[in-house]
Amino acid sequence: MSNEQSSHSEAVACTLRALQQSAQPLNVTKLEKVVPKSALKSKKDLPELLEQMVKAGQIRSHKSRSSVYWPSSLEEQASERILEALN
Repeated sequence: MSNEQSSHSEAVACTLRALQQSAQPLNVTKLEKVVPKSALKSKKDLPELLEQMVKAGQIRSHKSRSSVYWPSSLEEQASERILEALN
């Protein structure tokens, strides 16, 4: 695995971990604080990485004033709880 692929994988892993551990969706500014700078070439790479993760179905996003992101599993948990409440 090349160093660039390794850094990309590290950035994805850190992003997923931060989103899974957060009780609420996170924006780019908050994610910049948890993704190591060594995992990204520049700060501009994070929004691109997040968009790739959304397209791959790894995370979800919503655009309001600024985009917020959350793990796909959070959406599944919410759906389950809604169905349980309706029953």
